[in-house]
Amino acid sequence: MSDESRPGGLTALAVLNFVFGGLGVLGALGLAALLPMLAEGAPGLSDQQRAELDALNTLGSAPFLLAVGSSAIGGVLLIVSGIGYLQQKRVVGRVLGNVYALFAIITAIPMALWLPVQIGGGFNISTILNFLYPVLTLVLVNVTFKEDLIR
Repeated sequence: MSDESRPGGLTALAVLNFVFGGLGVLGALGLAALLPMLAEGAPGLSDQQRAELDALNTLGSAPFLLAVGSSAIGGVLLIVSGIGYLQQKRVVGRVLGNVYALFAIITAIPMALWLPVQIGGGFNISTILNFLYPVLTLVLVNVTFKEDLIR
């Protein structure tokens, strides 16, 4: 199979993986940058921002570590599986796509319930995307593009 025979939908799925994976990695880096602020406080914050920071600080670092870890792992899995989709690889594309989808579904529910809204918890558009895109990935990789991911 040459690259010309790769379905357009599989290429679109790879592009979405790159976009969501990049956002996940950037989000993990942003949340990781907040960790030192929790430990020492940040100068120059308004009273409202300081109150929100103090409220987050009472939770400890576990929610942040969960958010940073799951965003980083999910982002890397998305990027690598996107490369596998473009190359039409069975293991790198299909298997890692399934691993990402299962990981994202398993972590989406506790993150929505446990994390504060300030770092991506609660029910919002991000929660919906963090659940629906992995389900869509499972369906597309295992049904629609199953025969295309064979190398």
